[in-house]
This record gives sequence, C-alpha cells and structure tokens, in this order.
Amino acid sequence: MTDIDTNKLKKESELPLPLMVLIGAILVVGSVWFGVSNAPTYRMVPAGQVVEEIPIYSMNFGSETHGSFVLGCGDINLRSVYYYYLKQNDGGYILRNQLTDYSVIYMDATEETAHITVVSRTSVSCEESITDSECVKKYSWINTYQFHVPKNTIKQTFNGDVR
Repeated sequence: MTDIDTNKLKKESELPLPLMVLIGAILVVGSVWFGVSNAPTYRMVPAGQVVEEIPIYSMNFGSETHGSFVLGCGDINLRSVYYYYLKQNDGGYILRNQLTDYSVIYMDATEETAHITVVSRTSVSCEESITDSECVKKYSWINTYQFHVPKNTIKQTFNGDVR
C-alpha cells in the first residue's frame, strides 16, 4: 500500500466530527444522570431533632477490637459498645452495636416498649484558613443514641479491688 492508500483508509474509518460530539455528549449526560440517580440521598436534620425510633428486643454491654497491624507497625484499639438485637418484620433478629461514647441509657421503658431514640447532634470545629487567619467552620453531623430500657436494667455496684 502507498501513503495515499493509507490516508484514504484512515479517513474511511474515522467518524464525522458531529457524530463524535453527539456520542460524547450522550456518554457525559448518561454518566451524570446515572451517577445522580444512584447517589445516596442524605437528609440534613437540625441538631436536637429525633431522626428515628428503633424498637429493640434485647441489649448488652461489650467491647470491640478495632485496628490494623502491618509489618510491625499499626495500632489496635479496644472500644466499649452496647450490643442490641433488632426484631425484623419476618420474625428474625439482627445483631447491631453502638459506641458507648455517643449513647445514654434511660430506664423508663418496659420490655415491650424498649427502644432507641436517635437524636441529631451537630459538631462544629474551627480551622484556620491558609490564606488568612479567619476561622473556617467545619460541620459534622453525629447522632446520639438514647437507649430506653426497662427499670433495674443497670445494677448499682461498688468494687474496691485494684487489679
């Protein structure tokens, strides 16, 4: 083949510019639509407002190990958690846990009405801007968990043993 035949072959295999622009536009619009339609939606709830009420079947205190360790470096943390069972509509139970740091227990329910009230809480931190010394507020939404459990769930004990 000569150089002329090669150029002719390239021109025949190329798409016309308007068709290429149309295909590109369809791909971009389709990608944006697919990304937006499948993106999770978040509901911004004002601080102090009840987000949801979750009925629970049972609850217990425990701990959870969390961390990572690679080639002699890393960290392992032990965190206190409340474990609880959620009763499902089909009669099954799902085990969940919640950190004690964001939890409060109220002994004001019966076994039939035990539940968790999830309350929205806003956390605000201040970071200085690189360009000036003004405060740039950073907001994060952290929920608190109010466990409403039957009376006498917590037993008051005192132990003076040092271990």
